[in-house]
Amino acid sequence: MHIKCNPDQYHSFSEVHTYNTRQKNNLMTPAHRVNSARNGPNYFAIKLFNKIPHGIRDLPPKSFKILLTLEFSFYPDLSGLINFIYCLYSHVPIVIIMF
Repeated sequence: MHIKCNPDQYHSFSEVHTYNTRQKNNLMTPAHRVNSARNGPNYFAIKLFNKIPHGIRDLPPKSFKILLTLEFSFYPDLSGLINFIYCLYSHVPIVIIMF
């Protein structure tokens, strides 16, 4: 919600160059000197926001929050959410088997 309510603090790729690319509406992750900055909440929030479909991203903040809550309420347990978060950082999906 912080990204949606404070869009002036974030920059998209379309503000940097004029090329018509597929990622032009994605937010840029901030440059950092050390790798530990990738574990921060701001970096993770931008990565997660970029994975949300454009139809949901373009909604007003109140509708965005309601629809996002409904969209991700299908995880019956924590393993589905962990699988989703892991897929954000890797291009290979994993399968979590619960016993």
